[in-house]
Amino acid sequence: TQMMDTSIHFTSEKNEASIHDAIDKLIQKPVNDANDIAWFLSYYLKEQLPNKKISITVTPFTYQDTKMGSSFSRYFQQAMESQIVSAAKWEVSQERGEYIVTGTYWEQTDGIKFTAVLKTIAHNTIVATAEKIVPHEILKKTNLALNPQNFEQAFSDLKQFRKDEIIDGGLHLETWTNKGKENLLFTKGEKMSVYVRVNIPSYIRFIYHLATGKRALLLENYYIDASKVNQVVEIPGPFECDEPFGAEVLQVFARTEQFEPVATTMLEGYPILKEDLPQVVAQTRGMKKVKSSTMQAEQRVVLTTMEK
Repeated sequence: TQMMDTSIHFTSEKNEASIHDAIDKLIQKPVNDANDIAWFLSYYLKEQLPNKKISITVTPFTYQDTKMGSSFSRYFQQAMESQIVSAAKWEVSQERGEYIVTGTYWEQTDGIKFTAVLKTIAHNTIVATAEKIVPHEILKKTNLALNPQNFEQAFSDLKQFRKDEIIDGGLHLETWTNKGKENLLFTKGEKMSVYVRVNIPSYIRFIYHLATGKRALLLENYYIDASKVNQVVEIPGPFECDEPFGAEVLQVFARTEQFEPVATTMLEGYPILKEDLPQVVAQTRGMKKVKSSTMQAEQRVVLTTMEK
């Protein structure tokens, strides 16, 4: 009996090794287009959660660490959704699944590096990751831009935002949209709602940085009193996606004292800031102008708008 058990165990191990060898060869198959990239990432994620049936929401992959999307992002999201079903045999949920796939693509000298991350939504725990580097030529076949139309201006703004960034000292501010706060794409005609939550009664300043480079002051000294602390508050809206398209930023400040006035001019019914970005940021973050006991916090949400 012992010999039979050993033989069975040996056979099982041998079969398992053969299966893994076959999988390795399968994964090494040539990647010829974006669908093949999506197939590889989906299949490799599945291998880390074998025999598990799950529901997944797929978000648009974003360009490097900018959180900006593009027309390629939307195209690749659809490819990932298709391969999650066909290659991984999982269910795709357009609303809110048990898990979420996020990802980035990075331009490197040796190609484009795709990284996919599978996390639980409830606990934000990473359960699987997958990476693939593909030649630049493969993505050129799609004839789709990898970054938004206004990338240079948006990237310059991003660097400016990061200078002298505010670290909250007890005042906590959360900001998100009806699509969340990461990997955001809105197409023409879609509605966007914006939500905030603070842990201390605060005044809110909301600046919308448009793809054109203009900056709209959409909310000024909007007070959240003690009755709404730690509760979800919807910023008056909603907002509808329209041209011009590109990377845009929602910038929300919370302060325990009122904000000092900023110079604006009315344009198409909206107050547009007269100052350029460095001046606006310096003025709003200028803690020398407020009491030493004043607390302030800042949150930014990057999104990409595009034609349908």
